[in-house]
Amino acid sequence: MEKLFGELDDDIIKDYMINFMTVNDISLYCSTNREYSEICNDNELWGRLVNRDFGIGYNSGIEIINILNNGERNYYELYKILSDIYKFDEEAIFMLIKIYLDTDRDKNIISVISNNLLIGKNITELKNIYRLVLTMRRDLNRGKNIFPELITENERYEVVDIINFLIGIQNRINERILLIILSMIKTNGKKLLSKLDKARLTNDNYVIKLKEYQNLDNDTIILINSRTEESYWYILSLLSDFYSFLPESSFLTSLINKNIDNETKVYLFNHNINLDNNIKETIISFYSKNNIFDNFIPANPEFISLINRTLKFVKGYYIDDKDEITLKDPSEENVESIINIFLEKYNLYETRNISVPTVYRIHIPSKYRHVFNQFIDVIH
Repeated sequence: MEKLFGELDDDIIKDYMINFMTVNDISLYCSTNREYSEICNDNELWGRLVNRDFGIGYNSGIEIINILNNGERNYYELYKILSDIYKFDEEAIFMLIKIYLDTDRDKNIISVISNNLLIGKNITELKNIYRLVLTMRRDLNRGKNIFPELITENERYEVVDIINFLIGIQNRINERILLIILSMIKTNGKKLLSKLDKARLTNDNYVIKLKEYQNLDNDTIILINSRTEESYWYILSLLSDFYSFLPESSFLTSLINKNIDNETKVYLFNHNINLDNNIKETIISFYSKNNIFDNFIPANPEFISLINRTLKFVKGYYIDDKDEITLKDPSEENVESIINIFLEKYNLYETRNISVPTVYRIHIPSKYRHVFNQFIDVIH
């Protein structure tokens, strides 16, 4: 590498080639000899690298430097600080809070840093950061002192304000997860997300492009407004598929809600009631005619609970089922086959002579309860 760079003018290296090198390669290059180290000590170079790798522009960078480095405009130090924040571990959150307090609680600077540094994190990483921040919030609400003195002794430190600060980070994580989920739903979504991220880093009409990106594809809008069984199951499947990804589901629910018209909501509401009633009738009939339980009385509260749990299992099975033959076809025959699966899964064939309260040991995954609740939010 030394021979290669030795054949090039320093200006070419500094102004062009070095902009495409990783920081590790740049460090190696700088250690080659004293002459090259002079180039790598160039403050302008590190300013460009801060912008390239973290999307922090000149104005925000200067503000952060003024606070953290007592006015010394050292972009190399800023690069190291941003690298530490990018880890988004406990120390990184502390650092963000300190910047927030030291910049007189400037939410714009924190927004620029956290939004830009969340780019590149996958859903698992984002959820881990979310859980860390949530734990901090809970500890603060319980009166625990979780911060070092450099934060708690700051004259601007207020617990309620820091809690709101942490909520703001959680909201940004929610938004980022939603963007990733949209990239899974949208046609050419990954490519569009990459362009959107580039727009954020370069301040290239990001807000305008974000609004365009958050619109569902026309084909998807047509499907969810088609007022068909396919549209009904598609929306339920969408909510189910991404429930585990979103720390809070309101973003996806709101997105679907705003893209379906009132007539579709009426159709979905009525279809949901009719489908539930039909499945319940099949469940009651199946339990009764097959003598599954002794003294089966459908009006008994315990049996009503069992029926509702069976209903959730049946609908959950349809949501997750990949068998194209029975998928989204809740005929009496198919529902009965799923009821059999339900009874076998929870050993209810073997415990039919045990008292009815046994059903309370049946724990239908909370995922389905949340998904069905989300669906109700969509159609109201």
